[in-house]
Amino acid sequence: MDIKEKIIFEKKWQEYDKWYDDHEAVYKSELHAVKELIPKGTGLEIGVGTGRFAAPCHVEFGIDPSINMLHLAKKRNVKVVQGVGEKLPFKNDSFHFILIMVTLCFLNDVSKVIHESKRA
Repeated sequence: MDIKEKIIFEKKWQEYDKWYDDHEAVYKSELHAVKELIPKGTGLEIGVGTGRFAAPCHVEFGIDPSINMLHLAKKRNVKVVQGVGEKLPFKNDSFHFILIMVTLCFLNDVSKVIHESKRA
């Protein structure tokens, strides 16, 4: 994510989160589909945002560059870390699974995020 996109998410985090309330049927549909696929174990969501998927899917950890979004994710009981998917600050084999939702289109280097996900 480049600095311009990060600044947008820093400024528009409330609007981002409100979208899910305004489009509740779409959100619940996506959430239901994702919940069906979440394996058991310790998980990390890359691009956790405000925790709209991590929290109800019981994904324990989340990483995102936006500190404002992370504050809300933390209130939703997600253990948060500020950072980016291209350089995960976690040891090898730290997680049983990685969740990436609504994030790939914002990444600078998708292949690096996938590589880091496999490592972590």
